[in-house]
Amino acid sequence: MDLELKSKSLRDTNKIAKKIARMLHHGDVVCLSGDLGAGKTTFTKALLSIMGVKEVVASPTFTIAKEYRVKRGVIYHLDLYRIENDLELVEIGFQEMLDTACLVVVEWPDIAKGYLDQRNVISVSITFDDAGNRIFNIEGVMK
Repeated sequence: MDLELKSKSLRDTNKIAKKIARMLHHGDVVCLSGDLGAGKTTFTKALLSIMGVKEVVASPTFTIAKEYRVKRGVIYHLDLYRIENDLELVEIGFQEMLDTACLVVVEWPDIAKGYLDQRNVISVSITFDDAGNRIFNIEGVMK
């Protein structure tokens, strides 16, 4: 399913996150791409809140990965911006996260594409239109 949704506000972004959350299944991977400041972490905060995360969700830019426990299991939120190669993915336990999580949300996923071939991946690309609205282009397997 391919979908393009426009967000003019934080409220719209929350609605988009809710729409995507309803389509997610155990073991899915949500890959977020977009320029710095596009709203990847803001979207993730909304998505994880809907998924039952009670803690404050912040960008894992420096920690690379954060783990959240919800009723369904474990959700991992990763920011791979600073990861430079496959060895670093091995060192952070990326494969294990994919194998054990009920949901994995990955910001800057390009370095990890080789790990995602056999996964149920929902790709969310966030760009801006001429009026400054966020455009969410969503592709992938959504049942």
